Amino acid sequence: LTGHRAVVIGVAFSPDGKMLVSGSDDKTVKLWTPEGKLLRTLQGHEAQVYGVAFSPDGKKVASASADTTAKIWSIDTSSSQSPITLTGHQSVVWGVAFSPDGKQLASASWDGTIKLWNVEDTTPKLLTTLTGHQAAILGVAFSPDGRMLASSSADNTIKLWQLKSGQPPYLAQTLTGHTTQVYGVTFSADSKMVASASADNTIKLWHPDGQLIRTLKGHDAVAYAVSISPDGKTIASASWDKTVKLWDQDGTLLTTLNGYDGRFWGISFSPDGQSIAAANEDKTVIVWNKNTVLNLNPLTYACQWVQDYLVTNTNLNSDDRRICDGHLSQN
Repeated sequence: LTGHRAVVIGVAFSPDGKMLVSGSDDKTVKLWTPEGKLLRTLQGHEAQVYGVAFSPDGKKVASASADTTAKIWSIDTSSSQSPITLTGHQSVVWGVAFSPDGKQLASASWDGTIKLWNVEDTTPKLLTTLTGHQAAILGVAFSPDGRMLASSSADNTIKLWQLKSGQPPYLAQTLTGHTTQVYGVTFSADSKMVASASADNTIKLWHPDGQLIRTLKGHDAVAYAVSISPDGKTIASASWDKTVKLWDQDGTLLTTLNGYDGRFWGISFSPDGQSIAAANEDKTVIVWNKNTVLNLNPLTYACQWVQDYLVTNTNLNSDDRRICDGHLSQN
């Protein structure tokens, strides 16, 4: 998906899987079809856009920005409604997440706080500010059952906050084990597993009670983002080593998607689990079909990304040009 003018940081599928939202250093939020058609460009942030999220009903998008605000946009194309702007953070807002019922939005900031907002109507209200992290907060996620909020931080920890209606949120667990900042955090669809992505190059899988399940090792640089397939069986990780890796829940590396020029930032599974979208430093969002990439012979995969080189490089002899014959489907 091409159209952004700078690094793409955040990406998310809509709940029905028919749209993607992306946020970029070019200060814009873009809405796309998964096939690559640009639907809308949302402009209004005064600095880079980092995290993006769809509301559970698919009618709104939230964005987090270096301009210290979060914004909520209506995606109704017939509406000329201005975005709602949430102000109050003292520094960059890095992540946003809607609660499963769509009534609340969490914003995570470099100021070390998470703010919870009531966003049921057009005048959002700050409900509470969660403090406890010792450094910038880099990621935030609600559990699908609505009972917990997870935050990931540059203090090397993930914190799990208990949410009970009518009561203020309280800190339930601090997950320790990463050796440097934790960028991404997400829950499995059944809310029984938390995954975290860290600058220590690893992905960690945790029980919400704080127990470490396993550590996924294989990236050669920062693991920036992580997403769990809806059935809980596949974990996708995006890394600054310019690869996306797919892992089995038991820790087995299933495949590595490589051959790209830029570092990967955000990553998202589609709601049906069949597609994976990743945000790249090369100003694009890349969408793969999970079954296609998992069933590819490694040689077929390698041949796909040297295909143009074999055709266009004038230094190759005719035998070398045919090295991939039989490994590429003829279109």
